Amino acid sequence: MKLDIQIDPNFTGTLQDSPEHQGTTRLDGVCHLEIDKPMKTKGLMVQFMGILKIDVRRGITLKADVSDAIERRLLVDERLYVAGDGSYNSVIPAGSHQYPFTFHIPISLPPSFQTDRGNISYTLRATAPRTLLSDLTAEKPVSLRKCMTRGLSSLLNSREHIEGYQDGLAFAVSTPSIVFREGGQLNLAFSLSLPDVRNCKIKSIDCGLKESIIYRTSGSKSLHRETRQVSDTSFPLGMQNIDCYNSHHTPRSYDADLRLIPKIHTDMSTKLLKVRHYVHLLVSAERWDGRSSRNVTFTKRYKIEVPVIVSSKESFWDGQMPPPPAYSRHEMPPCYVDSVTQLPPAPPYKSQEDAAEPSDFVNLNVHTST
Repeated sequence: MKLDIQIDPNFTGTLQDSPEHQGTTRLDGVCHLEIDKPMKTKGLMVQFMGILKIDVRRGITLKADVSDAIERRLLVDERLYVAGDGSYNSVIPAGSHQYPFTFHIPISLPPSFQTDRGNISYTLRATAPRTLLSDLTAEKPVSLRKCMTRGLSSLLNSREHIEGYQDGLAFAVSTPSIVFREGGQLNLAFSLSLPDVRNCKIKSIDCGLKESIIYRTSGSKSLHRETRQVSDTSFPLGMQNIDCYNSHHTPRSYDADLRLIPKIHTDMSTKLLKVRHYVHLLVSAERWDGRSSRNVTFTKRYKIEVPVIVSSKESFWDGQMPPPPAYSRHEMPPCYVDSVTQLPPAPPYKSQEDAAEPSDFVNLNVHTST
């Protein structure tokens, strides 16, 4: 006796977001049921369910009330019967059966998400209730991705230009408006200018992609109706140091390239969970007092942040999916004998008797003066 769920391989899990947040994405699949003898059941139900969980108990003492630090919300719960209707018992004959199903997933749903403090998961569940016996169930996780290029198509080839002045440092930063998490390239260009190049210089420049995640609880399940909010900040790509050699010349232009990875989360905004990204610049400038005979130096640090939207691609491939590599398990490993035979012959080496004969060498004498 076996119950299994198979999802259509053409389903990519991409939610094409739109400015109105209206529309659906089709999810097709098949339930496979194999039984050795007739089974009496009220029907076979398939359920698509999405759950958001927030847990910000970290750092709370055991004596404190933690009911306001945990919250669970049901995002979607759609059910349909592919066999029977759940009202009365029917008999499914022995053998192998296939039951196709279709769900229309709202594009307004947030994408899948997983951290220590929060979780957004989607699941397909098939259930066949049986009388006097345990129910026959099967589950299949569903991963959803959010693509925001439909609502923000005008930002695909545009860049954000920000200029400002911060405590003696003039800066101009240019970044892409939107970048993809699946290998997208974040091209960063910026210029820095110090007012007095004779008494100050740029000592170091570090840049990176900053990911800010805000977790909230509404207090609906709390005993005291209290809410909690926790913010996590990370740099999933690390910090990249930019060479600022000869930075006395001002203004000085810099550039950097950051390659994103799927480990980075997509931007999202829900009532309990919010994810935002920023290009983070950390500039360290050194200033010294030329009027002082002791040559006193001071170090000033500047922090510059520019928001950037991180989205998922509409598809992993441009056009049709490429075929798998044509390598057979029974194929012999490549042979390199032909390559070796094409190499030039080895040079003739002298015999031991010839090697004993004197030969001309160049003597290098190194003289050191003390």
